[in-house]
Amino acid sequence: MQIDTNKTLGQLYEEGVIKIGTRIYMEVPKGRKYVSKEERNGYRNQTLTSLDLESEGKYFWEIALEPKNNEMLVIGQPLKVLKLEGAKGYVYGIEEMNNICNKMFTTNYLKARSINIDDVNKVLGVKIIDNKVVQKEISYEDISLENNLGFKHQYREKECSPESYLRGEYEKAGKEIECNFYFYKEKSIQEKEIEKDIIFRKGGFWLASTGVYDNGSVAFFGPGAVNDGYAYSGGNSLFDSDGYWNAYGMAVRPVGILKSDIPIKNLPISEIVIPRLRIKLS
Repeated sequence: MQIDTNKTLGQLYEEGVIKIGTRIYMEVPKGRKYVSKEERNGYRNQTLTSLDLESEGKYFWEIALEPKNNEMLVIGQPLKVLKLEGAKGYVYGIEEMNNICNKMFTTNYLKARSINIDDVNKVLGVKIIDNKVVQKEISYEDISLENNLGFKHQYREKECSPESYLRGEYEKAGKEIECNFYFYKEKSIQEKEIEKDIIFRKGGFWLASTGVYDNGSVAFFGPGAVNDGYAYSGGNSLFDSDGYWNAYGMAVRPVGILKSDIPIKNLPISEIVIPRLRIKLS
């Protein structure tokens, strides 16, 4: 099979030539470098360069959503591990994930950032309705295994938020903070086999989403993640309201908003892989 490279990705999608799950191999931008500083991740200085990515022409993105307004959401493969620690890791970690992806991949045809829980939910058809985690098109049954949505944590004496800890202060006793933690497993998602492959079968990675979890006495602050067949809105506790902290490392995973109205011949695409069909372009 041959592809008319004068056509755009949007046209090929409309014609049914490419679809959700199609892999688009593009050249990795050369000479890119990002240094995540200790004061931003809480752990230590960490460097990612173009050389840490797969060799030229081997890095691929997967089409994750139907194109709209001449753009399509594509999800890349997990990158190098980023270690986050404590209050700094919580407060600045999301921005660091987004900065890494933007620095490594953003061009005039693709705008990159880190994947987050909203992206995961959209791809899997998951929505939050009345503080329940549901697959709206299939059922209104809550698929979450644990869910703090709608709850509030009330600070006690000598408790901190990550932000107040960095200021060297306690939060005011009685102050409340919204909880937004939930998680669900791959097996709870009905249908969506291709989408589940995109999300769950690429190893563990951070989600650029902050989650607050309350266990009845202490609040736990941490970013989200996908790992071992589960999607977490947050709860990877880098910091606890009683002042304890932890350090964790997971891969950063980019998503890209790819322009779908540019002729394929004008994009650095080396190969398009549709399930069971590989098409080399160069």
